[in-house]
Amino acid sequence: MKKYDLILAVLYILPVILGFIIFYNLKNPSDQEMEKAGAYIEKLYKQPVSNVVIYNTDMAVRVIESPEKVKQGFKITGVIPFRQVTGFRVAGDTLYVSGPEEYSGVICQLWVSPGVKVDTLNAPKVCISKSKVKDNITDYGL
Repeated sequence: MKKYDLILAVLYILPVILGFIIFYNLKNPSDQEMEKAGAYIEKLYKQPVSNVVIYNTDMAVRVIESPEKVKQGFKITGVIPFRQVTGFRVAGDTLYVSGPEEYSGVICQLWVSPGVKVDTLNAPKVCISKSKVKDNITDYGL
């Protein structure tokens, strides 16, 4: 085998091997977005909240006071597309929930600790439950 044949073989095989390595290590962009959304929500959970304001949204939100599920602040459960978590934000000690019309398919439960004040403004699909609800809730209807 000539020296040039070996060099050509390496030049043909090397891009194929590099292609497989790159393809194997690439992550799906939606996986990266889901990781960012999870990190965003975890960052929100670390901030203490004493007020919740839900405004200008068609999101269906059920607000439940639950000392068993939430020790301090709030917890979000339910169906929330990971691209729409930016509708939740904390400023100071207040959690703001808002979103455009595309949030109309979002149904979530917002569990709050006792003593958290909840206000709504132009949010027709919000249901506030004043009673204490146990952790094993299975009714997601509003």
